[in-house]
Amino acid sequence: AISGRRRRFYDLNNDFDLDITYVCDRLIAMSIPCVAGAMHRNDIRDVARFFATRHYASFVVHNLCESFEENGNGNYDPRFLYYQVKKIPTRDHNVNSLLRIIVFCEQATKILNEDNDNVIVIHCKGGKGRTGTFCCALMLWTGFVLSASDALNYFAERRTEGSSQHKGRICVTAPSQVRYVNY
Repeated sequence: AISGRRRRFYDLNNDFDLDITYVCDRLIAMSIPCVAGAMHRNDIRDVARFFATRHYASFVVHNLCESFEENGNGNYDPRFLYYQVKKIPTRDHNVNSLLRIIVFCEQATKILNEDNDNVIVIHCKGGKGRTGTFCCALMLWTGFVLSASDALNYFAERRTEGSSQHKGRICVTAPSQVRYVNY
């Protein structure tokens, strides 16, 4: 699977090798799960098995992709992930409205507060820019980090492999995304 310098999730006991990262214990970032072309992305069947195995009935996936992305895979059938998918279409390399990000943070916090086992999952196509923007916003909203800079650095540290001097340049990089995290 193509994941570049993104950190991967390995579990040999369950045969998982996925582009999935636990940003925090209850916040997961990943790239788009694909029905077709899974050779280059996470196969949606493996993603479904991952959530059934590790977070059965206690996860909500937030799909930031537009329907046409990745040959239509941005519009995957939510039944593949047990109907636990909320769509928040956001153009690639862009941000959603500030109001939409605030509503997401409110809803995600409510889900997390309902049960200590609940996890929030966020993905866009590559699992870095848009995903990082929403992850950083949620970490700030919940008080997990205290500043936008801390959020951006923490996300980059958790999501990517390699030396830390290069990490900040390979996750949330679009000026509009960085600006929204700072709001």
